Amino acid sequence: MVSKDIQVKSGSNEDLIKQALAALQQDGPEGTVNLWKPIPIKSVTLKDNAVTIDIELPDTARLGAPGEQMLLDSLGQTLFQFDFVQSYDLLVDGKALESLMGHFDLDHPTVRHS
Repeated sequence: MVSKDIQVKSGSNEDLIKQALAALQQDGPEGTVNLWKPIPIKSVTLKDNAVTIDIELPDTARLGAPGEQMLLDSLGQTLFQFDFVQSYDLLVDGKALESLMGHFDLDHPTVRHS
Protein backbone atom coordinates (compact mmCIF):
# COMPACT_ATOMS: atom_id res chain seq x y z
CA MET A 1 0.00 0.00 0.00
CA VAL A 2 1.35 3.42 -0.97
CA SER A 3 0.31 6.49 1.02
CA LYS A 4 0.05 9.93 -0.50
CA ASP A 5 -0.41 13.41 0.88
CA ILE A 6 -3.18 15.55 -0.51
CA GLN A 7 -4.39 19.09 0.02
CA VAL A 8 -8.01 19.41 1.05
CA LYS A 9 -9.88 22.67 0.76
CA SER A 10 -11.48 24.10 3.82
CA GLY A 11 -15.09 23.24 4.43
CA SER A 12 -17.31 21.37 6.81
CA ASN A 13 -16.02 18.18 8.40
CA GLU A 14 -18.26 16.21 6.02
CA ASP A 15 -16.73 18.07 3.06
CA LEU A 16 -13.24 17.15 4.27
CA ILE A 17 -14.24 13.47 4.43
CA LYS A 18 -15.71 13.63 0.92
CA GLN A 19 -12.54 15.24 -0.43
CA ALA A 20 -10.33 12.61 1.23
CA LEU A 21 -12.46 9.76 -0.17
CA ALA A 22 -12.39 11.33 -3.64
CA ALA A 23 -8.58 11.47 -3.39
CA LEU A 24 -8.57 7.80 -2.37
CA GLN A 25 -10.09 7.03 -5.78
CA GLN A 26 -7.49 8.98 -7.77
CA ASP A 27 -4.53 7.37 -9.47
CA GLY A 28 -1.39 6.99 -7.37
CA PRO A 29 2.22 7.00 -8.49
CA GLU A 30 2.95 5.39 -11.84
CA GLY A 31 3.14 1.62 -11.61
CA THR A 32 0.62 1.37 -8.77
CA VAL A 33 -2.90 -0.04 -8.91
CA ASN A 34 -5.71 1.95 -7.31
CA LEU A 35 -8.08 -0.50 -5.62
CA TRP A 36 -10.74 2.16 -4.93
CA LYS A 37 -10.94 3.58 -8.46
CA PRO A 38 -13.49 1.07 -9.85
CA ILE A 39 -15.78 1.37 -6.78
CA PRO A 40 -18.42 4.10 -7.11
CA ILE A 41 -19.16 5.97 -3.88
CA LYS A 42 -22.90 6.64 -3.85
CA SER A 43 -23.08 8.76 -0.69
CA VAL A 44 -21.10 9.93 2.30
CA THR A 45 -22.61 11.33 5.49
CA LEU A 46 -21.16 12.43 8.80
CA LYS A 47 -23.37 12.51 11.88
CA ASP A 48 -22.24 12.54 15.52
CA ASN A 49 -18.60 11.76 14.54
CA ALA A 50 -19.74 8.66 12.61
CA VAL A 51 -19.20 8.41 8.84
CA THR A 52 -21.55 6.34 6.70
CA ILE A 53 -20.31 5.44 3.22
CA ASP A 54 -22.60 3.76 0.70
CA ILE A 55 -20.84 2.20 -2.29
CA GLU A 56 -21.58 0.06 -5.31
CA LEU A 57 -19.41 -3.02 -5.71
CA PRO A 58 -19.21 -4.09 -9.35
CA ASP A 59 -17.99 -7.63 -10.03
CA THR A 60 -14.94 -6.12 -11.75
CA ALA A 61 -13.91 -4.50 -8.44
CA ARG A 62 -13.91 -7.71 -6.39
CA LEU A 63 -10.54 -8.77 -5.04
CA GLY A 64 -8.89 -11.69 -3.29
CA ALA A 65 -8.20 -11.64 0.45
CA PRO A 66 -4.99 -9.52 0.28
CA GLY A 67 -6.69 -6.93 -1.94
CA GLU A 68 -9.77 -6.75 0.26
CA GLN A 69 -7.58 -6.26 3.34
CA MET A 70 -5.63 -3.44 1.66
CA LEU A 71 -8.87 -1.80 0.54
CA LEU A 72 -10.31 -1.85 4.06
CA ASP A 73 -7.00 -0.77 5.64
CA SER A 74 -6.73 2.20 3.28
CA LEU A 75 -10.28 3.27 4.15
CA GLY A 76 -9.60 3.12 7.88
CA GLN A 77 -6.32 5.00 7.56
CA THR A 78 -7.97 7.67 5.43
CA LEU A 79 -10.93 8.23 7.75
CA PHE A 80 -9.22 7.89 11.11
CA GLN A 81 -6.62 10.53 10.24
CA PHE A 82 -9.38 13.00 11.13
CA ASP A 83 -9.66 13.37 14.92
CA PHE A 84 -13.39 13.99 14.70
CA VAL A 85 -14.09 10.59 13.08
CA GLN A 86 -14.80 8.01 15.78
CA SER A 87 -16.38 5.33 13.56
CA TYR A 88 -17.43 4.50 10.04
CA ASP A 89 -19.99 2.18 8.50
CA LEU A 90 -19.38 0.82 5.00
CA LEU A 91 -22.59 -0.12 3.18
CA VAL A 92 -23.06 -1.75 -0.22
CA ASP A 93 -26.15 -0.50 -2.03
CA GLY A 94 -27.52 0.69 1.30
CA LYS A 95 -27.07 -2.67 3.02
CA ALA A 96 -24.80 -3.60 5.94
CA LEU A 97 -23.20 -6.78 4.60
CA GLU A 98 -21.36 -9.35 6.74
CA SER A 99 -18.36 -9.11 4.43
CA LEU A 100 -17.37 -6.80 1.59
CA MET A 101 -15.93 -9.47 -0.70
CA GLY A 102 -16.28 -12.65 1.35
CA HIS A 103 -12.86 -12.73 3.02
CA PHE A 104 -13.15 -10.48 6.10
CA ASP A 105 -16.03 -9.66 8.41
CA LEU A 106 -17.24 -6.07 8.39
CA ASP A 107 -18.08 -4.38 11.66
CA HIS A 108 -21.12 -2.11 11.63
CA PRO A 109 -19.73 0.30 12.57
CA THR A 110 -15.95 0.03 12.52
CA VAL A 111 -14.77 1.95 15.59
CA ARG A 112 -11.54 3.85 16.14
CA HIS A 113 -9.19 1.99 18.47
CA SER A 114 -7.34 4.14 21.00
